[in-house]
Amino acid sequence: MASELKRVRETYGPAAVLFKWSGGDTSVFNNGGAHRRLLIMSGGCSEVWGSFSFDGGLFAEAATFGTVDTGNTKDDLLNSRLIILWGCSPATTVHETNTAWYLVQAREAGIKIISIDPRYTNSTAIFADEWIPIIPGTDAAMLVSMAHVIITENLHDQKFLDTYTVGFGKFKEYVLGIEDGIPKTPAWAESITGVPATTVVKLAREYATIKPAALIAGISPGRTAYGEQYLSL
Repeated sequence: MASELKRVRETYGPAAVLFKWSGGDTSVFNNGGAHRRLLIMSGGCSEVWGSFSFDGGLFAEAATFGTVDTGNTKDDLLNSRLIILWGCSPATTVHETNTAWYLVQAREAGIKIISIDPRYTNSTAIFADEWIPIIPGTDAAMLVSMAHVIITENLHDQKFLDTYTVGFGKFKEYVLGIEDGIPKTPAWAESITGVPATTVVKLAREYATIKPAALIAGISPGRTAYGEQYLSL
């Protein structure tokens, strides 16, 4: 490996050596940072830009909250009265520590759990009281139509929005169709998402009025073109 690194650098330059890092177990167990330091200190290398796994989520968090360190610890799920799993399957994937364990406890405690997923996953079968199938890649349309219900029925916290957020007025204009002449109603979303308008209205009202409620946004719906829209919403 050392001789090949020397050969490639001497023949093609340090940019021809690519450091391709990863996250999760690969990064933690094998210490990708050590690999990076070795390549940089021994002559340099090329690196990837952004996150190939969760770049939409990181962009959305930074733009929305100003930081990528967001969210509650999963034990707080037990304080919820409603939990929405959106594109998230903790029964078969590790979505932060012990998520599945707390969902089991939530289920046993009678906390309502709704799963939104194109597939009837193990998580849907094990945890959820209700499954809402959706056409892949159309999550943002459903979310913005839920916002239409919440705004038109005055279910949002306007005081909080005025105090702690910037840009809600422009968002409202888009949702209501003032900006482009297309109100983002549940009926509008139904033809895109395949989710019945009545289901969207019901879910929006539940999420807006059942307090406290938790929404666990899975990574998969954000791994699409413009996936940061789903995660921002």
